[in-house]
Amino acid sequence: MVPCPAPTGPVSNHADAMVTALKQVYDQYGICAGRLFELQHYLIGIDK
Repeated sequence: MVPCPAPTGPVSNHADAMVTALKQVYDQYGICAGRLFELQHYLIGIDK
């Protein structure tokens, strides 16, 4: 299993940088949620 990527922070205090960092965190959440979903299905045997 591949660990989830580490969250990134904003590169500056500018509003655009904050929005970009927030979107990256949401994208990372989606990746981790998908991995957890796949792991649960693997463990309970749905995909076997």
